[in-house]
Amino acid sequence: MDFKQNVLDYWQDINMQLYQRLPQYFNPNATIYWHNSNEKFDPLELARVYQDFGGAWHVEIERLLACEGSVISIINARNTKAEGLYRAVSFFEYEDGLVRKLHEYWSRVGFAPDWRHEHGLGSNIF
Repeated sequence: MDFKQNVLDYWQDINMQLYQRLPQYFNPNATIYWHNSNEKFDPLELARVYQDFGGAWHVEIERLLACEGSVISIINARNTKAEGLYRAVSFFEYEDGLVRKLHEYWSRVGFAPDWRHEHGLGSNIF
């Protein structure tokens, strides 16, 4: 199985608001972890999270890395219902051709605190 293509298809289904298709990517006993908000979901709950949040997601894949039964994706996402840009780093772990675990780290993209700029530390990425 081409795990990399599988992850591309997953994000494309989210782009197309085909949330009901998300469980097909997962083992029925899979666990999805959203570490930033201290939550975990099963595949059906994950589909409901996207569906119930509403709005249309626009996902751009920034980086995709596949290695030995795992895929790591870094995406930038916007939603018509929420302001701002979001970034997610996702670790897809496969077993028997389906995702067994998904560890995700979602955050809203923001700006560095003023004190770092005042001290001349760092610069904006974009």
